Amino acid sequence: MTCIAKESESVVEALHGAAKGGALHFVTIIPDTMGVSPGALDQLSVIGLFQRLKYALKPVAYDWAFFAIDGSMNRHETNRYAPFWCVHFHGVVANASKAELEKALRWRFEATDAIPKPVSVRVCDGNAKALNYFLKTAFRMRVGKDGQARVDGRTGLPRVCRTTTYNRLLAADRDELLLFLDKVGIEGRARWLGPPNSAPAKLANFAR
Repeated sequence: MTCIAKESESVVEALHGAAKGGALHFVTIIPDTMGVSPGALDQLSVIGLFQRLKYALKPVAYDWAFFAIDGSMNRHETNRYAPFWCVHFHGVVANASKAELEKALRWRFEATDAIPKPVSVRVCDGNAKALNYFLKTAFRMRVGKDGQARVDGRTGLPRVCRTTTYNRLLAADRDELLLFLDKVGIEGRARWLGPPNSAPAKLANFAR
């Protein structure tokens, strides 16, 4: 087992304990980072991203939250927009209103042409598999496609929409992302958000 895997296992164990007895929501946020082109990932401010997240959650009443970042390379099938690094927040929020979360986060993280659905909030049962997703080490390239034929799930009628497919990262992109995450470190990659001294002992280093 690698050092990253051991640290991730310890984080998941602590989160699983903290999550017992609470109503949880699993949250994914994709901030607009289109200005971060291939080769420029080390210029991205992780501290700045977490400050933006904390500010976005300010109107929401919650007991605690834990968020981590990962990344993907976003490209378009026909190069309609330039390739860019896309940062994802994955987190769990305890004892918050789903409606409040969605309203606050969608206000601060707006949809763009390249990121049409920047916020997802779902009920989470706190199982270890879901929590382990925060600090995953498998990353992909997202390829946007226009004019894709689909069937509307509500009406059963055909429709044309945009979709995303997933491919392996190019070798240069993979190396850049792994070097960036190694530089940030696991404690820089995640944050515990909550009242002072509320973090479990194993997560105290993530409370900032």
